[in-house]
Amino acid sequence: MKKLTPLILLLISLPFALLAGGLSSFQEPTPYGNTVYYDGSAGAPITFHFGESSKASDTLSLKAAGTAFSDFYFYKGFLIAETDTTGTIINERDPEILFFKDKRLFSNYLNTHNLKPKIWTRWYNKNYDQANFKSFVFLAFFFFPVTLVLIGLAIYFLVSLKKTKTTGYKTFKKIYLIALMAIAALIFLLQTFPQSI
Repeated sequence: MKKLTPLILLLISLPFALLAGGLSSFQEPTPYGNTVYYDGSAGAPITFHFGESSKASDTLSLKAAGTAFSDFYFYKGFLIAETDTTGTIINERDPEILFFKDKRLFSNYLNTHNLKPKIWTRWYNKNYDQANFKSFVFLAFFFFPVTLVLIGLAIYFLVSLKKTKTTGYKTFKKIYLIALMAIAALIFLLQTFPQSI
């Protein structure tokens, strides 16, 4: 029993928000400082909350807290969200929320206000945090030896690059270093800029 007491005290002291949905729950910032939230429960929708620094009124903030959607994307300062039957457009810069119960009207509004991305629509859902490679930090922790090997090889290749005389091995080192930096840069860019193009 003495061994269980510290564990019980730790679990009681944790905020219940941490226990809600385990690894499936998230509360992530949007590009304009607001928040999308998912509690991790099966069948629960994603909700939107205006940030404290936003110019949203209390009434609009309450209206935003009532939003519920399953799929969404960011484009031109807007969060465009939809479910199977409804659509929601949230202006993050100048707080405003538009609800559409008719998908045809929703689609027409997107077309007339140029809110459909031309090149790439980055759709998100309840796996928003995973879509932005947030799980890489989690994996790096549990696969710590693999992470150490990758970083160790990069440092070794970088230091020994000038001393290497074999052309094939030198080329391999360069390709490894360039690929590692390109993957890291790509992940950084995708995490930093979640907007559609």
